[in-house]
Amino acid sequence: MMDESEQAVQVVLDASGTLAWLFNEGGCQAELAQLLKASQLTAPDIWSLEVTNAVLKRLRQRRLSQETADQIIVLLGRTRVSIETGRSSIPDIYQLARKHQLSSYDAAYLDLALRTRRPLITADRNLRDAASRERVPLCWGS
Repeated sequence: MMDESEQAVQVVLDASGTLAWLFNEGGCQAELAQLLKASQLTAPDIWSLEVTNAVLKRLRQRRLSQETADQIIVLLGRTRVSIETGRSSIPDIYQLARKHQLSSYDAAYLDLALRTRRPLITADRNLRDAASRERVPLCWGS
């Protein structure tokens, strides 16, 4: 059991941060694994679709074997990510996307971080820059 000084940091995890951890992009797998283990993770509902699609894409491009893809999907299924559903408004996502030249997907992660006042884990440079402009703290990737 954790005492107050050991409570997990609550963070928003985006797909790019997840993929950086899964595929050791930038040689950061160990660092990210430690951060993810010590954090209480939250993501918008698109996270599941984005990470699953990335695995499927790599499989179809023959960059992953079927066995490896299956193992990654099992690992993702076991990853403790609290999924936020239906709380973002289309106008808010649209405004953030326009303001920061983001995709609507990336704007959804930024919107969640803003609404919940949680730091963000992302490997996406444009999203990091937008988070910085919105004064959203970054846990990793800065």
